[in-house]
Amino acid sequence: MNAAETITIDEVTALLKAAASRDQRTIDTADTLAWWQDLNTARVSYPDASAALSHYYANVWPRQDPRQRFRATAPVLIELVLAIRKQRLADSDFTYEPRHWEETGAQYVVRLREQIAAVADGREPAQPAGHAILRKRPVAELVAGIADAKHLPPEIADVIARRRPQSRSIACPYCNAPRGTNCKGPSGRDLSTGVHPGRIDAWAVAVAGCPACFAEPGHPCTETDNAGQRPYAHGTHRARAAAAQNAPSQPREVQ
Repeated sequence: MNAAETITIDEVTALLKAAASRDQRTIDTADTLAWWQDLNTARVSYPDASAALSHYYANVWPRQDPRQRFRATAPVLIELVLAIRKQRLADSDFTYEPRHWEETGAQYVVRLREQIAAVADGREPAQPAGHAILRKRPVAELVAGIADAKHLPPEIADVIARRRPQSRSIACPYCNAPRGTNCKGPSGRDLSTGVHPGRIDAWAVAVAGCPACFAEPGHPCTETDNAGQRPYAHGTHRARAAAAQNAPSQPREVQ
């Protein structure tokens, strides 16, 4: 077999003879050349073509009406082989090798395609020295030890807690996120900022008085105009949010 072939003329001849033994077809040189060209164009190997041929006559052929049975053709084998290759990729434990820093993008694409083709063909892809193929592991093995890892040392837990938005210590009045959890956007994903602005306002009202309008903790901010005193139109004063950051007693965040 030369480098451009995935299946030789002799192997195609063997396939056609195997087909003829089942469906009593006659074979000539034109048949052989047509199959050889089609199977090589589709990059089908002899083992896969032979397996597809056996599958066709053992499983597909018997279900056809005896008066309308179709003999196996190269396109039929190609379709079956594509299904085999797709299943191999789905079942494979192979994890593709990451790109080396000195490679160009084009080199990486070539190597990646070679690896995918090898997995689809049922071969083990070539790996550089020292590179190991990762295997799939049972869930129990993957999660072993997680229970112990959840309990962080107090000094680490304290640093993490200080970096979380303090307003998570109350439920969000906008999206109803429970205490101790991040707010959600319309898509259901966590907000990049962690909390909605309205939650920050509600938290500031709960834990601190306002230096700007002198509202007591638990009471909303107000503003005064010619018509008298009314609720502050922008939620809470900035000074109150700043004061809340330094409030000596705040609701503890649910862990």
